[in-house]
Amino acid sequence: MISNWPILTIITFLPMIGVAFLLMIRGDEEVVARNARNVALWVSGFTFVISLALVLNFDSQAIGYQFEERAEWLPGSGISYHLGVDGISMPFILLSTFLSPLAILASWKAITHRVREYMIAFLVLETMMVGMFASLDMLMFYLFFEGVLIPMFIIIGVWGGKRRVYAAFKFFLYTLLGSVLMLVCMLAMYIDAGTTDFGSPYFVMEYVEGSPIDSVCDEVGLDVEGRIRLILDVCEAIQHAHGKGIIHRDLKPGNILVSVDGARLLPHVIDFGIAKAAGLEHTEHS
Repeated sequence: MISNWPILTIITFLPMIGVAFLLMIRGDEEVVARNARNVALWVSGFTFVISLALVLNFDSQAIGYQFEERAEWLPGSGISYHLGVDGISMPFILLSTFLSPLAILASWKAITHRVREYMIAFLVLETMMVGMFASLDMLMFYLFFEGVLIPMFIIIGVWGGKRRVYAAFKFFLYTLLGSVLMLVCMLAMYIDAGTTDFGSPYFVMEYVEGSPIDSVCDEVGLDVEGRIRLILDVCEAIQHAHGKGIIHRDLKPGNILVSVDGARLLPHVIDFGIAKAAGLEHTEHS
């Protein structure tokens, strides 16, 4: 059964085998260019054909990731070689493998100098794109995502238009800025999130001191006017969160904690934006 094959590893790194063949091509410039085009086209086309197996064997009714591959990479760190696809990433992988041979065909006559180097850059780019969409480990995803910048920078800077060097550096710097911000977020997630020894996911949040809003109202004997004023404070907090694009998924008295600051009641709305992984393992414990 194809589900037992390392199909994602094959699709991801098959273009790199083509790179190895391109490096072994010998002869004059015309012969090298012709053979480089043929090798790149055949390898990228074969990669696309293999990627069709993902579509033909993908179970649209199944929940979770499919064609998963996992191996220890850095033991003790939680970092592993982990690939898999779902209903979102699988079409992007297919699109990447489909567009790669088309792009090679489109440049068949347009690229006339350093053809082998161009094809090498394109095959490396294909590997990085597929690996980026198939990665389930955050570090792997980041490495593939950053790896896309290298061949793109070279392709734009060497085979681009009149202002190709300017465009290449602009592309690299702007993308790198976003990547640095993403790396900071990843480090924050690595510090504040993880899984227990039993595999249950958790996310560390700030401790909010207080009691549920309904019990506080009864304990302090809040009158109707005071309760309305407190509810208005809660509505203001929710409106502020919605303005930031944060949607509450479970608004109930237990998720609205109230602390007492002297004679003032301070409401705290918690459980913002915590999505539930419906149907997955450990869902009820997340």
